[in-house]
Amino acid sequence: MFEGLIGIWVDYIYPALMVVVFLGVTILVHELGHFLMARKLGMVVDVFSLGFGPAIWKRRHKGILYKISWFPVGGYVALPQMEPASAERRRKDQEEADMGHAPESLPSVPPHKKILVSLAGAAGNVVLAILIAFFLYYTGQPAMPGEISSAVGYVAEDSEAYARGLRIGDEIVAVNREKVSNWQDVLQACARFKQVTFDVRRRGQEGTQAITLNTDENVLGIQSVDGIDQVGICRVAGIMRGSSAEETGLRIGDTVTEFDGVPLMSTAHLVDLVKSRQDQAVPIVLERHGRLVSKTVTPRYDSELEKAVIGIQFDPRPVDNMITIHVPPGEQLQRDALGIVRFLKALVTPKQAKMAAKGVRGPVSIFVLLWLQIKAGFKIALVFSRFLNVNLAILNLLPIPVLDGGHCLFSLWEIVTRRRLSARVVHGLVNTFAVLVIGLLLFLTYRDLNLWRILWRRPAPAAESQNSNAPPAEVPAPEQ
Repeated sequence: MFEGLIGIWVDYIYPALMVVVFLGVTILVHELGHFLMARKLGMVVDVFSLGFGPAIWKRRHKGILYKISWFPVGGYVALPQMEPASAERRRKDQEEADMGHAPESLPSVPPHKKILVSLAGAAGNVVLAILIAFFLYYTGQPAMPGEISSAVGYVAEDSEAYARGLRIGDEIVAVNREKVSNWQDVLQACARFKQVTFDVRRRGQEGTQAITLNTDENVLGIQSVDGIDQVGICRVAGIMRGSSAEETGLRIGDTVTEFDGVPLMSTAHLVDLVKSRQDQAVPIVLERHGRLVSKTVTPRYDSELEKAVIGIQFDPRPVDNMITIHVPPGEQLQRDALGIVRFLKALVTPKQAKMAAKGVRGPVSIFVLLWLQIKAGFKIALVFSRFLNVNLAILNLLPIPVLDGGHCLFSLWEIVTRRRLSARVVHGLVNTFAVLVIGLLLFLTYRDLNLWRILWRRPAPAAESQNSNAPPAEVPAPEQ
């Protein structure tokens, strides 16, 4: 019985409490940024709320209503001098606080102060991300394989790299005669040239081989070698019900190390092997709780995905807990920001928009992903939280009327034209985009719930039922 209670605490209660803490702190620092800047600039604050809807707890102090509400998907600071707070919400806040200020009775605020208040929310998230980055730098964090190795984890067979002789498992020791020790070094070296020469060391062979390749601009406009990727870990994060993986007895947390006698170098490597062995009973080797387990799976054709799969989803952030690295804070934040920018650019790139849109997930997936990261380890959850804060900061500054970037847009209009937009225009734009955003969130929530319902497998939730390393996140998984 005692062991059962411990299991319930470890599997459910502790992760749930930590999800609330992590998300609560993320929301708190954002709203606190708005609040503190508004107070510093002498602006009136009516309400400081964490969450939306009816209040769980509330207290009035020095004319400000502080409250925690039932729906923890955000928060707000009611600033009657700031546009555009909706008239309806302003009325409800005034009734609840019994002391709300009518905007027309208050002095106007210069547009530059409104911009500062709008930016302060994102600044709060950035500050928290910086603190997390410094903590991880000084204490160390579990490493992904590509952070400690420059080995090639995948080479597409239709790529120039494959045609020139580069193979999975090759170790890149130098790029244009510059020594490299991990995949980040390889990427940075490739970004500076339109043509690169890899000095490659192959297993079982003496010396190195020179392979010259062209680089192309990726979606960020950065030069890179197409068709290759870093080494990775094939750790199971989800299992599709009724799949070959479930029938075989694979479990969430297993690491697939071999497939049909081939040592695996990345998830993409496994994807190709699975596709080429449709309807064949294939031996695999798993690492489970520190010991090796042999199984047999049969890849089956999936008409929706148009390829053979075994029905597993991989952990988007597989790390080796036995290895600790110390990544400089600036490099951590840069990787997070680049990952988000890469995703946003993919959304507006015609050839990539469809696939990028499929990767968009809502609040439910964020909760589940954070849950999984917490169960994987506190520091892994901190890495995810750091990325989430950078994500929130960037997305909130998009020039969309209902977001902080929209406030900045209205204020910039006022600075340039020397006149304010009419309240009707402002409220019309805000309400229109609010409806669109709420509709999008409802759609994403429905899609998330349907996805997790179909793929749910105890003791943890599964992810997409395909052999893909694309995580079910709102944005691509962060790179350490």
